[in-house]
Amino acid sequence: VLAVVAASAGSDVTERTLAYIRKHRGNRASQAKILLQMLAWIDEPATVQAVMSIASRFRPKGIQVEAATQAELLAERHGWTLDELADRSVPTGGFEANGRQVISYGERTFTAHLGDDLTIGLVNDDTGKSIRSLPTGRAEEDAELIKEVKKDFAGAKKELKSVAKLQPDRLHLAMCTERNWRLDDFRRYFLDHPVMARLATRLVWSA
Repeated sequence: VLAVVAASAGSDVTERTLAYIRKHRGNRASQAKILLQMLAWIDEPATVQAVMSIASRFRPKGIQVEAATQAELLAERHGWTLDELADRSVPTGGFEANGRQVISYGERTFTAHLGDDLTIGLVNDDTGKSIRSLPTGRAEEDAELIKEVKKDFAGAKKELKSVAKLQPDRLHLAMCTERNWRLDDFRRYFLDHPVMARLATRLVWSA
């Protein structure tokens, strides 16, 4: 059954899978390990980041080791190192390189702005005013479309919370090990990445 999920699911299964692993880590280690295999085969940024987060720090140790093994196997399938896999699997939350994301209700649009602290600001494009959250739909608007839009936006916010928690630790480790990047990789995975660019500008780099 999980093989079917691995072949057909997307990153939306990440939160439910992690919740199960964390809740039952002490008495269902075998199931947790199989779920990690499933996440690694889905191979979406959010699922890869989840596997790598467990690989870096998790108890019991057996589950952490399994996550590390799955991350290594995934990197090998791509012909990458683990560091390269980590660079390539940071979610964008749906934001463009300029830190903006246009959210459409059909006739109405709203623009989400990613702040330097990875918080999200919303602007009603019709009025130009800031709003705290996406509004409810109007009677003439497509209710299903708006429901899906809100679901995607909520998922993006969860992704950013995970990135904000995990990526500073990865950058700290890179500093401690004096890791180097090729210029084109640094540009692609840091300067042109809407999330990592905001973290990278807090650091001092040498070239």
